Amino acid sequence: MRNGEMIKYYRNKNGISQENLSQEIFSASHLSDIVDKLLSCYESTVRQDPKESWKKLSYINEEYNIGCQSMHPETLLLYLCVKLKYSLLIMDKKVFESLYNQIAVLPKSQNTIIEYIRKKTIGIYYYRINDNLQSIYTLRQALELHKQLSLPEADLAELFYQIALTSQKTSDYFEAITYAEKALTIYRSLYFNRRSAECHVILGLSYHKVHQLEKAEENYHFAKKIGVDLKDVYLESMALHNLGCMQSFLGNSEDAIYYFLESLKLKKEEDRSLYSINTLVKEYYKLKQNEFALGWAEEGLILAQRNNIEEYIIHFNVHIQLINKNPEIEKYISDYVIHYFTKAGDKDNVAKYAEILAEYYTASERYESACKYYEISLKVRKNKTTLI
Repeated sequence: MRNGEMIKYYRNKNGISQENLSQEIFSASHLSDIVDKLLSCYESTVRQDPKESWKKLSYINEEYNIGCQSMHPETLLLYLCVKLKYSLLIMDKKVFESLYNQIAVLPKSQNTIIEYIRKKTIGIYYYRINDNLQSIYTLRQALELHKQLSLPEADLAELFYQIALTSQKTSDYFEAITYAEKALTIYRSLYFNRRSAECHVILGLSYHKVHQLEKAEENYHFAKKIGVDLKDVYLESMALHNLGCMQSFLGNSEDAIYYFLESLKLKKEEDRSLYSINTLVKEYYKLKQNEFALGWAEEGLILAQRNNIEEYIIHFNVHIQLINKNPEIEKYISDYVIHYFTKAGDKDNVAKYAEILAEYYTASERYESACKYYEISLKVRKNKTTLI
């Protein structure tokens, strides 16, 4: 009897399906080895090392039959989570949704480490697609799972950092400060200077929002110094941008524009240029220099559409419509913009656009409608620091 026939005979005799037999063979000979390699690749993403992550992921893809029917479901889940986390690290937006959809249909893992990695990775994914309410909810689930585990400090620091980042987007500034400080303490002890600088930026933004301007400026300068020391133009440009935001808040428009332009000079990636372009539009619009505001808004809109970044498509469209006095702006803000930012959990932008619409109605002497949107803005701003 040939080997294949012998296997079939004993398989049928013992009532074992071909798929189950294959799964048992795979599990016994490969499961431990592949999981170790996947966890090693995951740790490389935690260390923000895209080259090492890609090297390890490529090896796994070449050496193992990933995705075959015989693959253990938990191994497949871990593989997809690690692949998604790598894609989030390098901002490969083309594969985000596909990987997320594959993960979403797989059952909950009975392995706490794998389930923790799933929750943490999905939390970061939600943040990247601007679903900040789902992001903070999922990250908090990951935090609860982390308490049951013994993982490297860098892993906990990344989780704290992401919670701080998402809390800042949902206007929970005291929460952002708490977790950014926790992350910064760990990153400093690990001499992870780049991520330390990013924590300083979150702290700067959050202190700025709660009007502790001295602390905000101090953190921006820390971030700028680290950027200069590391010769990291991204960090330096981010710090310059936020120093510009502070000057704008203080009413120093010329200084603000200087910082925004200096920040823009250092930016190489189109999507990161959008931050400074948007602030330039707002600053020129505030100064009633509509020609400059419109020019930057049109340039920003092209970049936002090219990179498919809906948040900035909205920002630039609103200003273009405002400058051109387009009556469609009423419907656009009331029916789409406010709904979009409400769903995203972005309270600052809900308040901002409600106020813009209120001012628009006031200018056209439609005071009842203006009052409605001023009330919306006031209510959101009053409650913006409460936890979700």
